[in-house]
This record gives sequence, C-alpha cells and structure tokens, in this order.
Amino acid sequence: MGTTVEKLNKVLETKEAIRTSINNKGGTLTENDTFSSYSTAIDNIKTGSEENFNALVDRTITIAEGEATEIGDYAFQSCVNLTTAKFKNATKIGNSAFNDCSSLKDVDFSSVSFIDSRGVRNCTSLEKLDLPSLTYEGINQEIVNQFSGDTALKEVNMPIFNASYSKVANGMFTNCNSLITVNAPKMTYVPEGMFYLCSSLTNVNAPITEVSALSFRGCSSLKVFDFSRLVKINGNSAFNDCSSLEEAVFTNTYTYDRLIYNTFYGCSSLKKVDLCENIKTMIGSSCFYNCSSLQSLIVRYANGVVPLENSNAFTNSLIASSETEGYIYVPDNLAENYETATNWSVYSNKIKPISLIGKNIGDLDNVYIENNNTISKTIYLFGFTNTPEVEIISNDESVGTINNIVVSKDKITFDINALSIGSTTIDINVSGDFNKAQSIELNVTTTINSYSVEEIEGSTYGFTLNGSGYYENTNKGHQGTFAVCKLKFNATKINRKLKLECINYGGGYSASCFGMISKVDKTLELSTNNDTNNAYKSYFYVSGTTHETLSFIIDTIGEHFIYLKFVLGMPINNATLQFKVIEE
Repeated sequence: MGTTVEKLNKVLETKEAIRTSINNKGGTLTENDTFSSYSTAIDNIKTGSEENFNALVDRTITIAEGEATEIGDYAFQSCVNLTTAKFKNATKIGNSAFNDCSSLKDVDFSSVSFIDSRGVRNCTSLEKLDLPSLTYEGINQEIVNQFSGDTALKEVNMPIFNASYSKVANGMFTNCNSLITVNAPKMTYVPEGMFYLCSSLTNVNAPITEVSALSFRGCSSLKVFDFSRLVKINGNSAFNDCSSLEEAVFTNTYTYDRLIYNTFYGCSSLKKVDLCENIKTMIGSSCFYNCSSLQSLIVRYANGVVPLENSNAFTNSLIASSETEGYIYVPDNLAENYETATNWSVYSNKIKPISLIGKNIGDLDNVYIENNNTISKTIYLFGFTNTPEVEIISNDESVGTINNIVVSKDKITFDINALSIGSTTIDINVSGDFNKAQSIELNVTTTINSYSVEEIEGSTYGFTLNGSGYYENTNKGHQGTFAVCKLKFNATKINRKLKLECINYGGGYSASCFGMISKVDKTLELSTNNDTNNAYKSYFYVSGTTHETLSFIIDTIGEHFIYLKFVLGMPINNATLQFKVIEE
C-alpha cells in the first residue's frame, strides 16, 4: 500500500470521509472527536437517504449494534457483508433500511412495532424472524414488500401482529420461497399478496377470517387451510396455484355472497369444494380452472340457482373433461333448473341432487338401440369400498334382454340385446340406499334409414320415385310452378348422420330453374322464391349439372324432416331435382 506515512494518511482520509457523511446526516462531529465516538453519532441518526448512507457505511460493515430507537431509511441498504443487526431498543425500521443485505443472518428486532416498505427485503441469508412487537396498530398508510425476496427465510413469529389497514402488509413475504411456518396467533386478516409465491409454505398458524387478492397465490406446498373460519375472500386469485390444497369446505361463518374469479385456479390437487348457503350471487370466471382432480363441487344455496359467471369455471377439471368422474351436487329441488341454467347447462350431465352424495350410481341416461342389435352398457359406481350386490332386470324381455353382467366396486357392465321395436325399462338394483329410483328407459327403434317422402298441402306438384331409384320433381314443363315434398325420418341416436345423394339440372336457365334443400326441421316457402333463410343448399345460379352428396348431423333423438323444392321458371322438360337417401 506504500510507506507508513501513506498508510496513516489513508486512515485519516477515511476518518474524515466518515465524519463528513455523519455530519451530512445531521451529526455534529468535529475533527477532534475520537474515532470510537463515531458509533454513538451513528446511533443518533434517525433518518437517512440512500446516497448518504451508502457513502457512510461503504458496504463494508459486518456487524451493526446499538441503542438506537429508530433505524433510518436506507440505513444499511446493500451492505452485502452485514451478518448481524442487533437493535433491541429500536421500534421502527425505515424504508429499505436493510434492503439487499444478502449476508444478514442474525437480527434482534424485539422492540420493532413498525417496518416500512422493503425494510428487510432481499436478505437472502436470513432464515428466521422473531417479531414479538410488530403490530402496525393504527397505521393507515400503504406499506409493501417488507420481507419480499428473503429466499432463505423458513420461520416467522409475529405473536401480536394483526393488520388494521388493508394495505399495511401487501406483498409482505412475496417470493419468500423457503418460508415454511408462520406463527401469528392474532392475525385475522391477510392483506393482498402477503404470501404470494411462498412455494414452501405449509403451516399458517393464525385465526384467519378474511383473505385478499393473491394472498396465497403460488403457495404450492399449502395442503391444508381452515376455510371454516373464513368470513370473506375479498379479491381475485386468493388461492391460485395452491397445487397441494386438497379440500375447501365453507361453513355459514362465510357471509360474503360470492366467490371472486380465479379463486382456486390451478389447484390441481383440489378434490372437494363445499359452498355454504351464503354463497348465492356469483361463482366467478375460471374459479376452478385447471383443478384437474376436482371430484365434487357442492352448492348448498336452496332458494335459486347460483349464477355461474362463465362456463370456463371448470375448464380442465374432471367435471369438464371426464365422463366418469367429477360432479356438481345441488339442492334436489333445483337439479333440473341447474341443468338448463346459463353456463351451468354446459355441465348438465354432471349435475346431481345433493341426496346422491356418497354412494351413488352415475350415467343413468336412457338407451336407444336399433332393432336386432346388441350394445354394451357401462354404469359407474361411486363410494363403494367393496363390490356390491347387483340385480339388473328387463321389464319386457320381448323388447330387450340383459346378458353378460360384470360388477366391480367401480362399475357395472352388461349387454342389451334388442329383440323387437318398442320401449321398456331396465331396473338396476344395487345394495345401498340412494334415495332415487335406479332405472333406465330402453327404446328399441328402427334405423334412420327408415324414412318417408310426403306431399305438402298447398303445393300442386310434388316428388315421385323414378325408375333410377331417385325421387324427382313432377312439375316438368309447367312454367312458373314449384314442386315441394317433405322427407320425414327418425333419429335413434344423438349425432346420427343423414346422407342425401342429389342431382340438380337447370336446363341452361339456372337463375330460373333450380332446386333447394332445407335445413333439418325447417320449412321452405310454398312459392317460386329463392328463400334462403331456411336453406341448407340452394342451386340458384348454379350452372350445369350438379351431382353431390349432402350430409346432415342430427343432434337430437326423435322424428325430424327436411323440405325439398324445385322451381321451374322456364317451359322446359328436362330441368330437374332428384334425390335419394344413402344407406350406410
């Protein structure tokens, strides 16, 4: 470093720089004061600025102790070598006072009742905090991120803490991803984002009655939370991505009338949610989005349907994605109302009466089967630990018989043989009381290929079967006329396909001679108009001969019809519309 004289000069320069910094902060040191008196001068500094304190401590300090009653703003910010901070008389820690003290491990804040924003933030070596005096009582200013980024912090003890103002601890422990346990026996309110991204948090020992937006978002290790004490969830995404949380049971202590959007978004281990009677005005969008293990949602409000804000509430849950798991249980007298209610209707096949909670049988849809066919039927069982006794009876074996019954604790499979056209019921008797008749209606019908072509009253011309096996218009050569018929058919299954092979030829006058085919269950005008409102296909202005196959998907079971029309605007004999049903 140089000669002894040079070294002494450097020490004096350092002393002078520190004295100047202290005096810039309100100190009264003179050049005659001893170096040992500087620590007392530092303790007496109550406020500060980032720039002055960085100059004062020069980031080299390793131990900070004293009798100061306040630690000023930015006092030790970025003191990366600081390992110990013991100020047992201090009642306040200022803004960013220990921010970025990455080596800080040992602290004594036993008298501290107030920690300002970012006061102990990014102290990445600090593993435990005992804050016996921290209260914020009477404080009504926004204070944020006091300990955020303390990534080594595992335990916090705050025996008298209870935020009296909703913004006094927003983001308090954000991204403290090693935090496991919080002991706060007086804390009833959790401010916004207080434990956001505390991915190791498993124990919150506090009598919590209200949580806010993002309060526990990203607490992926939180397996158990006491929802029975909750009065209100006041904000979105409160438990978003709590991927270990398994159950949420709300009692009538919960007086808020809704669940805000995204409340349980991404809770992939959540199996059961029980909503008390007070939750009645809204279940928010994406509330259970990505709850991939959700087996049951119980809605207990009994005086009407609880509005579902958006049908995406259950996206990627068992309720939305599984045919055999995931059910919504509602009051028995409202089950049918829920099945048709806005957004709930998307999940109509998963809505069940509350009386079926526990042991019950799923998938009791009616059966439609074509004559002389055999189908296999599977019915799923829930709540059985052992294989139950099962009896399946066809009440009219001339219509259908039952064979090959196989039973386990999870499901029943059996074959139905259709013997003749007709209807009957199949009774399924399973040991246990389900408070609901267990029966399936069996309908044996003809196929969709059984159809008829009928004339329409009010039309002079229709369609008749020609020698080539096609139905063809009968108004050839009659200028200014139209021919109409009705194709009637019976759909025996949902999403059944009907195919028509059609030939249209306008005789060179496609604007005057053209065919039309209606949509399913829609009529066409009894006129020469090109009435496109109900048309599935119009050959108006389609030149030449068109020979094509049209396909119709029938989405409901029962009788249906299609209208076919040919308009002849010119006195020619070869213009035509021909069709036939294609048998698959």
